[in-house]
Amino acid sequence: MHRRLIPFGALLLILWGCSNESADETAVVEQEQASPQQEAQPEVQQPNFLILISDDMGVETLQSYGIGEITAYTPNLDRLAQGGMQFNNHWVQPTCSPTRATLLTGRYGFRTGMLIPTYPRHDLIDVDIPPPTEGAPVELQYSPFAYLPPGAVSPTPPGFDFSQLPTDGLPEDELTLPQVLKSLPSGYATAAIGKWHLADSTNGWLSAPQEAGFDYYSGLFMGVTDSHFDWLHVEQGVASAESGYLDERVVEDSVRWIGQQAENDKPWLLWTAFFSPHYPITLPPSHLLRSEASLALTDSDLNPDNTRPYVMAMIEALDTLIGQLLQNIPESERDNTYIVFLGDNGSVKWAQPAPPVDPMRAKLTLYEGGVRTPLLVAGPGVSPGQTTDALVNSVDLFSTILDLAGTSAEQQVPGEITLDSVSYAPLLRDPDQQELRSWIYADAKSLATGQEIYAIRDDRFKLIQQPASQELYDLLEDPWENNDLMQGDLSIEQREAVQRLAAYAESLRSPQ
Repeated sequence: MHRRLIPFGALLLILWGCSNESADETAVVEQEQASPQQEAQPEVQQPNFLILISDDMGVETLQSYGIGEITAYTPNLDRLAQGGMQFNNHWVQPTCSPTRATLLTGRYGFRTGMLIPTYPRHDLIDVDIPPPTEGAPVELQYSPFAYLPPGAVSPTPPGFDFSQLPTDGLPEDELTLPQVLKSLPSGYATAAIGKWHLADSTNGWLSAPQEAGFDYYSGLFMGVTDSHFDWLHVEQGVASAESGYLDERVVEDSVRWIGQQAENDKPWLLWTAFFSPHYPITLPPSHLLRSEASLALTDSDLNPDNTRPYVMAMIEALDTLIGQLLQNIPESERDNTYIVFLGDNGSVKWAQPAPPVDPMRAKLTLYEGGVRTPLLVAGPGVSPGQTTDALVNSVDLFSTILDLAGTSAEQQVPGEITLDSVSYAPLLRDPDQQELRSWIYADAKSLATGQEIYAIRDDRFKLIQQPASQELYDLLEDPWENNDLMQGDLSIEQREAVQRLAAYAESLRSPQ
């Protein structure tokens, strides 16, 4: 059994109870850690869960990871890392919708069919696109599938047929995490707020979040928008044109929903999915910025060759909003709430990710820059200040939350459903726990060829299966994949690694 150093609620009060950092705060932390608890904390059986998802944010962007040559100013996320466990080898899918599907189902993309982003028809929402807010900052838009402001020139080729875009969303027959939690005797209250990006006309369309098990949904329904300041919003199946800073609305709705849960006496799960730092790249409102570097930015300097400082500012604003959200968790709930923060895929090339990430091997690819993202977990029973090199995957959140809720995926999921999820709750309870996985996996579909591709790694080697070739990397010696070992003569150990990893993948993907 582990020993809790301080109650998690007390830790949250210390980390987010004040907006200013000082030596006095550090002294309070050290004093509480050094003092024995006056009375034993009650055993928590049905905790709350707050899942925070950033959009297009690779592992190199956070200072706590010590990877990127340039990182964002993120004091709240740094405190979250200090207050819980940081996972150094967390893999997701290389794009938005597929990762979100793995989180909800505990199943890889080749099982659910979610291998590419969902691009539902924007014109099927019978609400006019809001006009640009007067005086709003400049925004650089890179997506060919986004809304276009009046008078804008479409970046798509002449005659482009939007009806031919792939529209497949999360299949209706998939069992989801909120559905399982709602079926427990405690009957969890559930909400999804923010970016959805899993809907199409076959799975409930504007009511897709409710069909997937969430009692309440409010947020940006599509995967893209033309503006962080004007967007098409969906709340409980009703669309409307909204203005403001999009992620501020996400936090406002999240805080309001959490406050309402005090009235229903149920544990809760809140899925808060931010849009930042997804393009369009822009300068966030100044009241959300704290660093001198970000406050010094101006619209006039934002251009395609100078995006990184603005992306760092977007992450900084996201961090400020996360701090506000955490500060507004009622004190009575703090000791009983797990907080999970993760990125849905790596940084996008247009964000000019900092070295060692190669912009051409970032989002949309199966290289580390595309699939390796932050994962921070804090909550009751998680000892502060822990880091782990354990291999974990986005599919693992499903089983982990059920484990922390006092049950298990094996108990709650029918046997005919193949789960890929492995609970890392034992690691949260005991950092000295043996690693739970010997390999992790990610897959996608090549938009160029339509063929499925995948990557699989163990504690040292990584195999990437492209449509007509293989790549092999030694991640201990070459963590950012500069040397494809398949281009030379393989050693016996390397040949065995190729055979071993290919066998794992073949067994995993086998219909049997």
